[in-house]
Amino acid sequence: MCTIDFDNVDLTPEKLILKTAIESPNFPFEYLSIIAEVESWRKEVHRPIYYVHKWWARRLGTVFRAIIMGTFSSQDSNIVDDFYNPLNLKGSRIFDPFMGSGVTVGEAVKLGATAIGRDINPVAYFLVKNALCQKDKGRIQSTFEEIKQDIYSQMQKYYTTVLSNGEPVTVLYYFWVKYLPCPQCHQQVDLFSSYIFSKHAYPNKFPEAKAVCPNCGDINSIHYKDTSVTCQQCSTVFNPQVASVKGKMASCKCCGHSFQINKIIQNIRKPPSHRMYAKLLLLKNGAKQYFE
Repeated sequence: MCTIDFDNVDLTPEKLILKTAIESPNFPFEYLSIIAEVESWRKEVHRPIYYVHKWWARRLGTVFRAIIMGTFSSQDSNIVDDFYNPLNLKGSRIFDPFMGSGVTVGEAVKLGATAIGRDINPVAYFLVKNALCQKDKGRIQSTFEEIKQDIYSQMQKYYTTVLSNGEPVTVLYYFWVKYLPCPQCHQQVDLFSSYIFSKHAYPNKFPEAKAVCPNCGDINSIHYKDTSVTCQQCSTVFNPQVASVKGKMASCKCCGHSFQINKIIQNIRKPPSHRMYAKLLLLKNGAKQYFE
């Protein structure tokens, strides 16, 4: 790895032509995009420290590692070979005034730089500080147990349902869909873009998926590539890949009328209504099962 010593760079205007790796036309954007795509599927596995807390619009660690490496490396550096090798940016300082979830800060620290992060949102500051500083595991566990004792009974009632045999079970997920009235026949149009609502992150290895029947609402186990499914409950044949919504348009299954979603929302002057169509339950034996 060849790094640039910024302290010895001639900063006169006629000499200030920095040739870093990220400025090079040979910077491996395509290769890094492939790595980033892999990370994007399971971010909590590849960059777990940033997922201790919830945050929106979180950027990929791969991208920021590449940006930092490319900025501090000369144009003749081999970023592809160096990407997985140790890099020590000791003495370098990186400042992110809009750090958000702290990906820039975290990646800079991993590379040995001094990282300074700032954000107008105090929640961002609190999350990043606690994610990156050392904590006593025992104290964390004991604090969690204290909180659990205080709120468990109050919270659990919102995540409990009763089976047909009267047995109470825990709800892991609720599945909701928004719907609008058809402007032609006034029937309810569920705004599904696909009837498949659950599939594995690696579907080629684990191809089983769950699809909701557009006629009776029953939950069917299917192959994630299926284009024709017969509902096990009502025998309706449907394509789980195609539903009522495509882009900004929706189609009514009752009368076939197509309409622009945002125009209907403007006309009724309120957000679309929503309903729950499925639950994922944790049974007493530890098994997980989907129910309507």
